[in-house]
Amino acid sequence: MAHPDKASVFLIDKPDSEQSIIIGGLLAPSEKIPEREALHMMNDILGGTFTARINMNLREEKHWAYGAYSFMTGAKGQQPLLVYAPVQTDKTSDSLAELQRELRAYIGGEPAEAAELQKVKDKRINELPGRFETIAAVSGAVSSMVTYDRPLNYMDGYAEQIRGADLKTIHKLARQTIKPEQFIWVIVGDKKKIEKGIRGLDIGPIAELNVDGKPVGETVAAGGTSQPRVRPAAAGIACGCGRLKSAGSQHLPISGEIRAAKNQFNSTLTVAPGKNFPRTPFLHPPDFHAHQSTVTQMSQYLLHSVINERVQPPAGLGQCACNYR
Repeated sequence: MAHPDKASVFLIDKPDSEQSIIIGGLLAPSEKIPEREALHMMNDILGGTFTARINMNLREEKHWAYGAYSFMTGAKGQQPLLVYAPVQTDKTSDSLAELQRELRAYIGGEPAEAAELQKVKDKRINELPGRFETIAAVSGAVSSMVTYDRPLNYMDGYAEQIRGADLKTIHKLARQTIKPEQFIWVIVGDKKKIEKGIRGLDIGPIAELNVDGKPVGETVAAGGTSQPRVRPAAAGIACGCGRLKSAGSQHLPISGEIRAAKNQFNSTLTVAPGKNFPRTPFLHPPDFHAHQSTVTQMSQYLLHSVINERVQPPAGLGQCACNYR
């Protein structure tokens, strides 16, 4: 699949959000390429470790984010390369500008340096003794070998692969993989506070999506017919207890109600009898946990849990169960 012709931005409004979530991405080479280990070391330098460029900039230097990373998800074909940064609301556009600057610098005037490459080499080699301490770790490694058609003695030559990666290869992979002017950006935050700054960056066309990923103003019903989306303002009003209660005959869709309940951290979600509440959402990026606070991940997580009957949805689907006045 080819990259898009130009960068674009998708904005998801979350009124009164205390932070913004910035996710940018594009397609990277397959896990099956011969330079696979060099590809991941290239990413390690950019944003794959705590001391990588992106995190040192937005967290350690600017103090705008708790953590900012880049990672690849793994695939036999092209795989997503994602940049992820939860940032304070008033620094959303500044943070996005810094992420773009880091991407451009990495393939331009500030490419990976020998000291940075050596640091990630040392990390990957020195962590080997503790890498296979559990059965799950061993089975995971074997599963990867089978999935990506690697020989079963792949790890025998792993350290030499790491040592043999050179700076020229890292630079080549960075230029081939990172295309800042073709990134797709998804930003979740308080639209009224962040939209103007984002537009000022002139990254590309901006489209607003609802929490289901559909263009604002329409959704797709179960039967496949497009129809106007029921907006929270029309579907329910905030009760003093912090929940939503009905306004007229319209209610929020179940997924919207679940999101609203979780985002307000009230007690309307309860564990179903005999079911265990899952502790972490899926799509967990490596070496990072703060993503659990994102609207998209948490909404997927809760909806997934309800579908699998692990969590009971809020009673009333939009109606408030309390007698608050």
